Amino acid sequence: MDSHPRGGHTGLTAAGHGWAPADLQPAVARAFEVFGVERLMIGVDWPFSLLVADSYGDTRTGTRATLAQLTGEERAHVLGGTATRTFRLPSG
Repeated sequence: MDSHPRGGHTGLTAAGHGWAPADLQPAVARAFEVFGVERLMIGVDWPFSLLVADSYGDTRTGTRATLAQLTGEERAHVLGGTATRTFRLPSG
């Protein structure tokens, strides 16, 4: 897995250039299994994701495809609900 400049690891850069949502699916499925959707939130590697994707749009499309197996409610947790609760952000 590639190291992030601030010490963490990035998901997309670990997948390598030319990644597809299916490449990330095993790790994403395991995270859902271990932690549950209520405890996960989306994170971005911008601008580092450009190392493996042509644009932010490609990254966003791939992320949504990776989450496609979730219900709408589960996706809502990952794409914003968990962050809203965790950081006590205003909802809506």
